[in-house]
Amino acid sequence: MCAMELSETLVSWCVSVIGAFTLVSDCSHPHGESQVWQLKATTGETYYLKAHRRSGKRDREVWAYRHVVPDFQEFAPRLVAIREELPQALLLSALPGEPMECIALTHNKQQAAWHRAGTVLRRYHSVQSAWFGRPDRNGEPQDGAQPDAQTFWQERFGDWLARAEKGGYLSNDETD
Repeated sequence: MCAMELSETLVSWCVSVIGAFTLVSDCSHPHGESQVWQLKATTGETYYLKAHRRSGKRDREVWAYRHVVPDFQEFAPRLVAIREELPQALLLSALPGEPMECIALTHNKQQAAWHRAGTVLRRYHSVQSAWFGRPDRNGEPQDGAQPDAQTFWQERFGDWLARAEKGGYLSNDETD
């Protein structure tokens, strides 16, 4: 976890949207692509504040929250607000519950949870598009449209592999 400070600018913006709140935790991942904080409003609701390092990632997330996530209904958080000015940020609702890896489940409950997750994931995989790629905020291709899934994923995997090798994240065996 990257213990990042929450700027006064973002604090003020959050207060303008949800009212007074307490900063619960920094939930950022070590990759540094975004900063994420869990907030608890005085109303009792929990939110997540997310600030992306790159606007392209934020725009793809905005598009997804507007056009794909509604199909997931109660299984996905909702987009509460977008901060367009720097620092750009998204305010998201929180879902009730705990991550599965943080709780002990019986075999039957674990199977039921995975079945439910698969049902929701099926909705995602049924989304239709004429191209593969990263959409901008309006759903248009950011990097050009690629109509062939195999070509798209080969290019993406090649990019990920090159970045992993450059960063020294893979052993020789993993690269092979």
